[in-house]
Amino acid sequence: MRDFKLDDDTWDLLLVNNDLPVVSGDEWALQKLAIRLQFFLGEYYLDTSKGVRFYQDVFKKNPDIPTIDAMYKREIIASPGVNELLSFSSAYTNSTRTYSIRFKVRLNGGTVTTQELEL
Repeated sequence: MRDFKLDDDTWDLLLVNNDLPVVSGDEWALQKLAIRLQFFLGEYYLDTSKGVRFYQDVFKKNPDIPTIDAMYKREIIASPGVNELLSFSSAYTNSTRTYSIRFKVRLNGGTVTTQELEL
């Protein structure tokens, strides 16, 4: 699969020398995974069943961390290009209401990578 490369900081289309570079293989899979984990449920108007339940499960007082962990594990495993979830850990800081995850995946191309996400 191929897609246009997005800027890692702004998530806008990347423009290099007046050209739109593309990603494929494991780089494509990592980009799709990052998008999938930050996509709000109902955000995509053509399919409102897609996305993470941020408002319902994550952004609330006293969130159920095991439920959120299970949700993220499902999203990671279901992401195109991900072959296997090798490890997963999460941390929740109550005082700042910050939830973060760290996970290691094996991609279809054989690359093993560790990713982090903080909400």
